[in-house]
Amino acid sequence: MKADNLYCLYRDSMIKKNHMIEASFPRLYAAYVAQFKEDLSFWQELAHSSGSPILELGCGPGRVLLALAKKGITVTGLDSDEEMLQWVRSQATQALLQKITLIHGDMRSLSLPNQYPLVIVPCNTFAYFNDAAALQVLAGIKRHLTSNGQLAMAIPNPAQYTDFDAEQIQMEISETEPISDFIEPISQHPVQVYAYEELDRERNILQVLWAFDELFPDGQVKRLQHPVSYTLRSLEEMLELLSYAQMGVKHVFGDYQRGSLDQNSHEMIIVAANTTRN
Repeated sequence: MKADNLYCLYRDSMIKKNHMIEASFPRLYAAYVAQFKEDLSFWQELAHSSGSPILELGCGPGRVLLALAKKGITVTGLDSDEEMLQWVRSQATQALLQKITLIHGDMRSLSLPNQYPLVIVPCNTFAYFNDAAALQVLAGIKRHLTSNGQLAMAIPNPAQYTDFDAEQIQMEISETEPISDFIEPISQHPVQVYAYEELDRERNILQVLWAFDELFPDGQVKRLQHPVSYTLRSLEEMLELLSYAQMGVKHVFGDYQRGSLDQNSHEMIIVAANTTRN
């Protein structure tokens, strides 16, 4: 099925439901990602060993950023979505606000006044970019690293999609199972999360249409949809990008316990550093 067909199929389903205002996305997304804690100690250990302040690119609703701040780490978070940053501000205590700096910006054109001993790009964010944009991101990161600074990122491991079944995309929405369900803590409404995926093998791009169904007390179900595209890169392709950006790989892990990367790893976690001075 073509990508256009995928989006038409689920766009039509969205029309049948009340579409939530976009401002609701940070609230629902934050509640969804709050359940994921496996990676937090990994970022915290890197930050403690590097020293403050650190820079998080694509901080979103602040899941990682606030967890770091709670450990006493000074963090600058950058995101292109101002509503996400407003959400972080609304959720942070006054004590945490003293530890964080939030910046609305595009990581492809990074221009900040400071350099950092550690820049992190968690949650597959680096995979949002094609090769040209990825090189812009890496160049900006390099400019903002101290001479001994490190970059750490987590991206999808393409090996997990080797047996991807494209036919599953043709299932009707009513026949698919949610990947998660939870009670959103502010509204106390039940929420179900769906993820409809399509893999373009020629371009190595995974398209995901996220759908959040929120159940209201009057029985209405309001759906918010959020499309995302991920560029899948092998380790060899990542090494080439980092080499071009004059950054060298120090470590490659397949999980947040620092296990080896293999075909069963869901993540590819890379720690890199400058190979030349800025």
